[in-house]
This record gives sequence, structure tokens and C-alpha cells, in this order.
Amino acid sequence: MTDWLVIFAVVALLLAVYTSWLTSYRTPKVTPVGATLWFALPVWAQIGVGFAISGLGAYVGYLLWTPLPITVTPGVSLLLRLVGLVLIGGGVSLWFWARWALVR
Repeated sequence: MTDWLVIFAVVALLLAVYTSWLTSYRTPKVTPVGATLWFALPVWAQIGVGFAISGLGAYVGYLLWTPLPITVTPGVSLLLRLVGLVLIGGGVSLWFWARWALVR
């Protein structure tokens, strides 16, 4: 059960970050001096490349993941998953607070 909670929390965090990024994206009126060709791309291309890089990073991480060579009891495993869930929840809360504080 905790696996699904952690997966749900991570997906919710990523959706929140992407939604925030997409809603706050501003096209610069003038290309900054010394800017790369990145700013010459249309907005849809920048967003598409951003999603593609994120997806590629997740896929490579999945391919390279190997389990640790240790075993823990089911109780310790549950405790570690709950601690991870609390840390993710704290990160989401901190993110929401920062967005709220910066918007004001």
C-alpha cells in the first residue's frame, strides 16, 4: 500500500511543478544579451524539449536502478517508506508555501 502512496505523491509533486512551470512561463519581449539559441525556439518547442528531457531522465533512472544489496525487515521497510512519504509531503508543503509567498 505504501508503494502506491509514494508513487502517487511523487506523481502529484511532478504535476504540481509542471503545472506551475507552464502557468508561470513568460515569453521574453527582448532576447537577453548573450542568450543562447534556446530563447530563439518557439514556446511550444521549449516546453516539448523540457518534457522530453524529464521523460528521458526518468527512463534512464529506471534502467540504471539496482536494488541495494541489503535486506530489511518488513517493519523497517514500512518505516522507511513512511519517512519518505513524510519528506515528500514536507517538500510539497514547502513548495506550496513558497509559491504563495512569492505571489504576494
